Amino acid sequence: MNLLVVQDIFLTETAEYADVVLPDKSWGKVEGTYTNTDRRIQRVRKAVEAAPDVKEDWGILGELSTRLGYKMNYKNSEQIWNDVRELVWEMYGGISYERLEKEYSIHYPCPHEQHPGTKILHHNPVVKVNGYCSSGSSSGSV
Repeated sequence: MNLLVVQDIFLTETAEYADVVLPDKSWGKVEGTYTNTDRRIQRVRKAVEAAPDVKEDWGILGELSTRLGYKMNYKNSEQIWNDVRELVWEMYGGISYERLEKEYSIHYPCPHEQHPGTKILHHNPVVKVNGYCSSGSSSGSV
């Protein structure tokens, strides 16, 4: 590995190996979204204010990107989310901040505002037996 960059709130064991450590805000001090491993997207709001001199995580990455030649002029996390929604519309197009304010969470894919979200992505279980995969949809034995 030629370069390791870590963004964290503590000097973790991983950060000790890093060439560059960027500061981070803890979860209670940020605005934005989280995506869980079950593909559920939730809106998060800051519970407490960070110290005045602490930058937003996305602001730090935006500054770095701009210095490396790709200008990022975001003003807030919602603008970033809207870019993601536009670029990957088939997954996130229907998940706006406004909608997340009304609904607790939405599962992607959710391609448009009228789509309810996809709570179950795969209806047939995948079974692995002796190193082989089966979708579980065939009528024969595995």
